[in-house]
Amino acid sequence: MRVAVGASAICCFHLARAEGAVSVELGYRAPAGCSERDELVRQLRARTGRARLVTEGEAAWRFDVVIVPAPGRAAAELVIRDPEGRESSRELVGRDCDEIVEALGLIVALTVDAGARTDPVSELSPAVDMPSEATARNAAQVRGETQGAEPIPTARWTYGGGVHGIALFGIAPGVLPGVVGFIDAARAGDAWWLPASRLSLRRAQAGGFEAEGGTAAFRLTSVGLELCPTRLPPSASVGIRPCVFSEFGALRATGSNTIEPRSVDHLWIGLGPSARLELVPVSGLILEVRLAAEIPLVRGRFLFAPEVFHEVDSVVAIAALGVTARFP
Repeated sequence: MRVAVGASAICCFHLARAEGAVSVELGYRAPAGCSERDELVRQLRARTGRARLVTEGEAAWRFDVVIVPAPGRAAAELVIRDPEGRESSRELVGRDCDEIVEALGLIVALTVDAGARTDPVSELSPAVDMPSEATARNAAQVRGETQGAEPIPTARWTYGGGVHGIALFGIAPGVLPGVVGFIDAARAGDAWWLPASRLSLRRAQAGGFEAEGGTAAFRLTSVGLELCPTRLPPSASVGIRPCVFSEFGALRATGSNTIEPRSVDHLWIGLGPSARLELVPVSGLILEVRLAAEIPLVRGRFLFAPEVFHEVDSVVAIAALGVTARFP
C-alpha cells in the first residue's frame, strides 16, 4: 500500500519504550463520507494488544488526526505528542479515506509497539483484545466525535499545466480552431474559498473565407489570465469552477486572390466570464470542458475595398476541451 509504506517511516520519530500496556488517546476528525473513528480503532486492535485507549486527562501518547478530501485523493495531518509533551507532525496523502485510515492505524500501532503486525489488515487474524479499562467511556467518545464531526474547511495549493483544443465563434466569418497551452495554480480541499489562477497562450487560425473581391484568412495570438474564486462542490471528482478572464494580443487578417493582397494586424483586448467543468478520473489528472463569452474591447472591421465583408462580433463564444495535470 503506497501510503502505508511512507507511514512506517514516520514512526521512527516516536517509539514507546515502556513494557506492557501503553495509554493511547486518539483525536480524530474527518468529513462526512470518510471512515469513522471506529475503523481506526479496529485497525489498531488488529495490529497490537499493547494499546489502551484512554480519555483526555491521563498521561498518554496523543494522536490527533485531521482528514481532508481533495479531488481524486485524500490527505491527513497527523500530530503525535508523547507523554512528556514532545510533538511532531506529518502529512499523509492517499487515494482515499480508507487508505489514509489504514496507514494511520499502522503508524499508531508501530509507535506504541515496535513489534506490531504490519500485514494488510484484511490478512490479519481477528483483532487482539485490548485492555477493557474505559471501554464504555471510549465507545461513548467514539459516537460523540464521529456523529458530531463537520467537514473540515482545510485546503492546500496544487500546481500544474495542460493544453486545450479550442473553437472560437464570432472572430472570423466561420469557426476559428486553435490550441491553448497554460500553467496554473489552484487551492484544493473541502473549504468554500478555493481560488485558482491560470496563465495561458492562445493561437487560433483558419483561412479560405470567400468574399466578394477576394479570400481571407484570420489568425489570433494572445496571452490570457483567468481567475476563479472557488470550485463547486469543493472536493467531488466532478465539479465546476466559475471564472473571469482577460486576453491581450493581435488579430491578423490576410487577404488573397485580390488586386492588392496584404495583411492587417488589429489589437486584440477581450474579457468576460467563463466556466470550467472538471472531471478527475485519477489523482493529479483533470479532464476539462471550458465555455466562455469574450467581449472584445476593440472590434476589428475587415474589407475588400470598398466593401466591409466582416466585423468581429460584440460577443465571441469560446468552447474548449482538454486536460490538466496537477501536483502534488
